[in-house]
Amino acid sequence: MEIPKACDFCMLREPDWMYPCADFVLMSLYNLPADVSDREIIHSVSRGPWEACDMCHLYIESDLWGEIADRATLGRYPTEIRTAIRAMMMSGWRKFQLHRTGPAQRVEKRKAA
Repeated sequence: MEIPKACDFCMLREPDWMYPCADFVLMSLYNLPADVSDREIIHSVSRGPWEACDMCHLYIESDLWGEIADRATLGRYPTEIRTAIRAMMMSGWRKFQLHRTGPAQRVEKRKAA
């Protein structure tokens, strides 16, 4: 069974659009063992295109990133951590904007068997 794809921005709907994008480091985290001198950096890397649903595509093309953040977080995270989650998402989306390599392209939907 194939896991259905979801919008890379709101994670709410199946993607309708694909944005070509160069690979980039989305975030870096320190793995801190008991001996801090042995710490290592773990990189989360974004590879290839990003996909968006129709609503997020409209917001991206209109430069309404706050609307996407609301769509992605409202009702999904407790109020006390929502601001931090939004900031983390917005940081990733800024990197997406810097590494985007072309215009959005409509995703061809597969027909159900």
